Amino acid sequence: MIGIGGALIFQPLTGLTIDMTDGVFGTALLMIPLSLLASAIMALALTEKRHADHLPDAGY
Repeated sequence: MIGIGGALIFQPLTGLTIDMTDGVFGTALLMIPLSLLASAIMALALTEKRHADHLPDAGY
């Protein structure tokens, strides 16, 4: 599902960027690794939060 969602977003966005840059494909395709880098940075910023019942020292 993520792969199809990515195609749903990146295909029209890449085409729009190619049109805006007068046919420069390198600039348009650079968006894909840049968004991958941005998502990796956002994933590193996530913290894990657990409910009190699921903590290692819950006493079960």
